Amino acid sequence: MTLHVFNPEHDIALAAGTSRFTPPAAALRLRQALASLPQYWAQPDDVVYTGDEDLAAYTFDRVEPWGWDSSIVRELTVCGVPRQLMPDDATLEAIRQLSSRATAVRLLPLLRQQGTIGESWFCSSANEVTHVLNRLSGPFVLKSPWSSSGRGVRFCQSSKLSPSEAGWLSRVISRQGGIAIEPFYDKQMDFAMEFDAQPDGRVTYKGLSVFLAAGSAYSAGIIANESWKRHLLERHVSLDVLDSVRRRIIQLLPTLIAGRYQGPFGIDMLAAEGCLHPCIELNLRRTMGHVAIDIAERSPALSFPQVMIVGTEGLRISNSVPFTSHNFDNFNNFNNFDNFNNSP
Repeated sequence: MTLHVFNPEHDIALAAGTSRFTPPAAALRLRQALASLPQYWAQPDDVVYTGDEDLAAYTFDRVEPWGWDSSIVRELTVCGVPRQLMPDDATLEAIRQLSSRATAVRLLPLLRQQGTIGESWFCSSANEVTHVLNRLSGPFVLKSPWSSSGRGVRFCQSSKLSPSEAGWLSRVISRQGGIAIEPFYDKQMDFAMEFDAQPDGRVTYKGLSVFLAAGSAYSAGIIANESWKRHLLERHVSLDVLDSVRRRIIQLLPTLIAGRYQGPFGIDMLAAEGCLHPCIELNLRRTMGHVAIDIAERSPALSFPQVMIVGTEGLRISNSVPFTSHNFDNFNNFNNFDNFNNSP
């Protein structure tokens, strides 16, 4: 029997770096609204923790939160879940370090090949930041090592930082040990590849995730089969390049995470300038992309594509996007791809 827990405050907990962590009110509201979300991937005999269950009354074989951090381990231990079912402190710290944006910076050049774009830097001092900014000629993005839902991200127009930007940058480096910098890309589409890190160290591919982002924050995900998503993406990137990057990830990631992390994870990407950016973020946890894939797999009668909207009102599935998004020319016309609706 597996215990499932939706802890959307996970990324903020990583930034806090402590087990005695109080999530912000917005994260608590989201956790309450979506507490039953794991029902979309849990097995019939599993337990989905919504806050009301007496966890000490169950005998679990496995625990699967949304993401592993010291805060959720402390919470579940207090609730009576055996500590030995959860990662030890050294593994938790390894997961935290691997979840830093510094890892994505190191991974990006390993995934670059013909047909891809992307460069990024991780700086641990103001002098290093100045050196990088002097190389940039256009808008760029500053990212703290750990943040959640678009927080910890600043879009800058000039290498001459404003007093506000410079102050924020200094505080981030002081508190989190560094800052990630990357050029701003005029993206055509946000998407991700979703994977599972297996107990034996292998990495297996789960599927593509196509999503809408407001700035850098997730807004909604697309529920569709793999062939539909591939057809959509080939309007912007080469499928041969996409497949090559996928194979490279499956080859490389075991050397990075084997023995330190097992479970679902995703790598955010984007399409820009007719090319693929193969590593915007590494999310070493379950993602909403995993959820969209699970819903599609468990709902074979669902007419594709659908939109999965999540928020403090819960999860809602719609056949159109109820807001404007620059990511797609006209998402509400996607259903015109009749040849790909419900294709195998």
